[in-house]
Amino acid sequence: MRIFFSLLLVAALTACAGGRFNLRSTALVEASEFDTDIAILGIEKAIPNRYPYQEERYFLETRIDKRSGAVRHTLVVQDVYQGMRRTYDGAADDTARSLPVDPLYRSTAYNRKIKLELVGVELDEATLRERRAVGYRVRLSSKIGHQEILPITPEQIAAQLDTLDKIKRR
Repeated sequence: MRIFFSLLLVAALTACAGGRFNLRSTALVEASEFDTDIAILGIEKAIPNRYPYQEERYFLETRIDKRSGAVRHTLVVQDVYQGMRRTYDGAADDTARSLPVDPLYRSTAYNRKIKLELVGVELDEATLRERRAVGYRVRLSSKIGHQEILPITPEQIAAQLDTLDKIKRR
């Protein structure tokens, strides 16, 4: 897991240096005999920003416990920006239902000017299956009032659920 966060930090700093993220276009399965779970990292999307040194990307992540078979879905959001620390702490879906937010990682770079926040928003499988054909929108809110609406596309949901169903059938 540390390697994953380190790679995200490197990608974020590359983006801050003027590069753009290479977004994942298919679901990626990560599994090893050394891990207790199987991870499905979904299709990534980016929100274009008007300001330099700002990039936001998000994707679905599904974790399947190898022993119990329990499944956990998370919307992972990476935000790289300048200015005051946002500290994302709230989320709601397009039905105004509150969703749990888990801060995963925070960092600063370039003399504390550039901030990186990685947060997870828990999603339930029933809602994802219900919204497979139409998509799903999640609003992420920060302590300083910044909000982002993240559209989870039908393509993202379908790729995630299809990959999950293939793994379950094994």
